[in-house]
Amino acid sequence: MCIRDRADTGDDIVRCSGTSMAAPHVAAAIVLMEDGGNNIPMAQKAVLLNSTHAWTSNDTETTDDDGVVQGSHWDMSYGWGYLNLTLANVHKDDYFIGSVIPRNDTATSNDYKLYKGQMFLNEKATLVWQKRYMFYVPGGSTGMYDLSDLNIRLYDETTGILEDTDYDINDNVHQVAATHGSSKVIKVYAWDTVFDGAFSESYALATQENFVEASPPAFSHEFDRPLFVGPYQTFDLTVRMSNDGEVAAHNNTLSIGSISGVSGTGTVTVPSITSDGGEQEGVFTLTTDGIAAGTHWLGMYFASDSYAELYEYLPAYGVSLVVETTPPTSDCTSPPYENGTVAIDWTATDGVFPPDPSTGVKYTSLYVKIPGTFNFVLAGQSSTGTSGTFNYTPEADGLSLIHI
Repeated sequence: MCIRDRADTGDDIVRCSGTSMAAPHVAAAIVLMEDGGNNIPMAQKAVLLNSTHAWTSNDTETTDDDGVVQGSHWDMSYGWGYLNLTLANVHKDDYFIGSVIPRNDTATSNDYKLYKGQMFLNEKATLVWQKRYMFYVPGGSTGMYDLSDLNIRLYDETTGILEDTDYDINDNVHQVAATHGSSKVIKVYAWDTVFDGAFSESYALATQENFVEASPPAFSHEFDRPLFVGPYQTFDLTVRMSNDGEVAAHNNTLSIGSISGVSGTGTVTVPSITSDGGEQEGVFTLTTDGIAAGTHWLGMYFASDSYAELYEYLPAYGVSLVVETTPPTSDCTSPPYENGTVAIDWTATDGVFPPDPSTGVKYTSLYVKIPGTFNFVLAGQSSTGTSGTFNYTPEADGLSLIHI
């Protein structure tokens, strides 16, 4: 660092180093931050450290091998690096003030906070919080609380992969840097289960210019399956999971609970779900085996292991399954059909087809007994109308018996 010396004692410009020389320049930088509208001490510190040029001494006594380091780096000689006030001015407003409570090991976002935005290679985010004192007597003793342990993680939002982390317990400045350009999720979280002398810990987080605080993944679901199924039928159940949170959800599993008379339930893997209403599906092939007529409920459970948190979704009602009654008597049986697609026209007459006693709905369904089998099964075609056409293609050679 160069300063002007007294003109009558020698050279007009001399080079000096050390904290005594750096402190006035840092103080001046703080004044400029104040003038720019950033007047929160933690935020000023975070922005200045986040915009430095990192340097390394390579842990040697000579300066010959000193130089710039890309990304985040703390050095015994250079600390977090050289101030860059041009960059600090650009990012003077790019910070967040937040707080967390001690770690509680739940997915509720009160012992952690998430932030989302775009970062490019070597861009940084810096977390700063304060040391707290019980008392201070000038020229006398000082009582200081234990430093709260906060950490920071950087994730690639698209893949959910942890990209960088800083969890050093010895200081109250943490920094992470991007290894490639992409949408990122920054997680600030408490590691202590108790804060000494406080119920919560405030912090400042300096980021790049496009970041926002983001809500964690949150889920809802819809499902598709046949309107009605028979007591002996194989069919697909498709469950669509929506992510209503503001960050993507990863490492997802979907489980459908088992009930007597239905097989094919279990757990499937669901791909990553993008934020803000993104959807992905889980498909189950189920088979009914003599289950009683009526409406049955299959429980469901969805879990997402994202950002070192387990986000769970367990709705009060999962998936409904409406099972048909026994097929109609032979009075309603159509003639046998063989080969090719058959168009079967039908008309429902009041008084002939009463509402189903289990569901209270009047509907018409197509049942088929495939050659070589002994039971009629619902062919997946049903209607609540008074007339229509069922198109059926036999599944095997020979005579297929039709029930309407």
